[in-house]
Amino acid sequence: MPYGHVLRSGTTVIQHIYDTHFAGVTEVAAMRRRWQRLVGLLDRAGRPRSPHPLTVALTAAPRTGPVAAGHGPPVPR
Repeated sequence: MPYGHVLRSGTTVIQHIYDTHFAGVTEVAAMRRRWQRLVGLLDRAGRPRSPHPLTVALTAAPRTGPVAAGHGPPVPR
């Protein structure tokens, strides 16, 4: 399906990809904040030694969105 195809919702395919990607980033950021509050309750031995997967995901997210993939500028909502 072409990126410019209009879906039943009235948005284009690329806009849907953009919207859902950044909605997911927002959700992961909230999960990471919850995790950071909890990690403070762990003793040092129980704390992760490497970056938590949520941190890794948030670091990579802006680079892996539709715009970074070269599919044109998103339409801000």
